[in-house]
Amino acid sequence: MATNPDLHGRPVGTDSRSAQILGRHGHTEILPDSSRCAQYRPYMVSGAYSAQRFRRARRARRGATVRGWCPRRAGACTSSHVERRRTVDIPRITLNNGVSIPQLGLGVFQTRQGEETVNAVREALQAGYRHIDTAMIYRNEESVGEGIRQSGIDRRDVFVTTKLWNDDIRAGATKEACYRSMDRLGVDYLDLYLIHWPAQGWERCWEQMAQLYAEHRVRAIGVCNFQRHHLESLLAMSGMRPAVNQIESSPQFANQRLIDFSNAKRIDVEAYSPLGGTGGNLLADPRLAVIGRQYGKSPAQIVIRWHVQRGVIVLPKSTHAERIRQNFDVFDFKLSDEHMRQIAAMETGKRNSADPDHFDF
Repeated sequence: MATNPDLHGRPVGTDSRSAQILGRHGHTEILPDSSRCAQYRPYMVSGAYSAQRFRRARRARRGATVRGWCPRRAGACTSSHVERRRTVDIPRITLNNGVSIPQLGLGVFQTRQGEETVNAVREALQAGYRHIDTAMIYRNEESVGEGIRQSGIDRRDVFVTTKLWNDDIRAGATKEACYRSMDRLGVDYLDLYLIHWPAQGWERCWEQMAQLYAEHRVRAIGVCNFQRHHLESLLAMSGMRPAVNQIESSPQFANQRLIDFSNAKRIDVEAYSPLGGTGGNLLADPRLAVIGRQYGKSPAQIVIRWHVQRGVIVLPKSTHAERIRQNFDVFDFKLSDEHMRQIAAMETGKRNSADPDHFDF
């Protein structure tokens, strides 16, 4: 396999699914084959993309720069014209490969494509969030990208996660799916790419994801909904350790044993459905209201803070501007040990989402 220096001067491999973009400083970027991506064809010059023409047309088409992760051009994509309302630094967790991830992010599961998602993402970023979690199957990646652009926040300041869906896992189409997700998002790289469920064929896809990581198309890779036995199998077959295991976790289903096992293997945990999930009744529990009154916080803020103090990465979702801001306002207080124990005592042992060992999608 031929190697070429990437934007960081590091060698990257090329294959039949990739084409080179000749950068203005002689570096190369790897993007999907132009035969699959019609939008790139007009910028072909003697077998390589003309980066200058491509970038100029891209900016005109999208209206704002979201692509382009290039530390050597640190001032190329600025948003000084945007008033940044970020007044709180979000705690960050350093993953096992050295990448830093904001501990609080906005989830967009079941957020409708279009204005609803665009507004939620824009509002979250302008409120101070720097972490957005989406997935191919959510059908809103394009709107997530548009929300990032409309926020005016520099792409490099936003941690973007998306996920490989089960159909692509079964088809072994990891790279193609990743490229399509990046194109819908309007980004040149992903901060985190996750296997969404342990569907048949995930083992092969993990090795393909490791190749994407080696080619610097993604900054970190991980898994979702992996039980202990899935993680044990993965660690036994691959030298590439997942950076993250995203799992269901809330006071009613803490999933603490799996969190403890993941952490012992140097795999950080992200919590989805952290507020109990769709149709849940967690936030109506009067014990949360009692605790909340002592801190001047809502039940949702109390639960999010509980997750933060457990050391997990928490991904609450909302489409309402005020709730998005409230969910972010959890870094000016700390729960007592007794309140942490009281919240943990709400455990029911019942999932809100599907069982990773028994799913049919």
